[in-house]
Amino acid sequence: MLVPTAWEQNNLLDKNIRAFHKYHTCLIEPWDGPAAIAFTDGQSIGAVLDRNGLRPCRYIVTKSGFVVMASEVGVLDIIPSDILYSGRLEPGKTFFIDTARGCIVEDSQIKKELALNKPYEQWVRNNILELDSLADIAPRKYIADTLKQLKSFGYTREDLKMIIKPMA
Repeated sequence: MLVPTAWEQNNLLDKNIRAFHKYHTCLIEPWDGPAAIAFTDGQSIGAVLDRNGLRPCRYIVTKSGFVVMASEVGVLDIIPSDILYSGRLEPGKTFFIDTARGCIVEDSQIKKELALNKPYEQWVRNNILELDSLADIAPRKYIADTLKQLKSFGYTREDLKMIIKPMA
């Protein structure tokens, strides 16, 4: 929710995952970092990389099940023949280890489970009104007394001259 994948222009993304992200953008502006964030609840552990991917985050999984994640490769001396596989956390992806089940959970599975957890698609369909779907309405022409409006909103002539005019 806070650090989403790039979803707005990705038409190949599953509709439930798109709905999950669209729903949550109504609650909070996504943070694009740059960030690689590690997290844990005391039992499971993981990391997420923002959708711009400007922070390095690399990992190694050994044949014995030992996992090392850091901003650089080589923070620990591990014999190359002991490495099962290695990689890097990609932009907008999550690396998650479920220690209770003893496995690494794929990013796509995490997002699918989250997206199906609640009826996000229905909530979006029923509750979001797109401005483009509104009928075109001709703008009204207002003839207003500028000073009267300024007073109504607590502005002075000085505010008009020193603040509003330069901004306009």
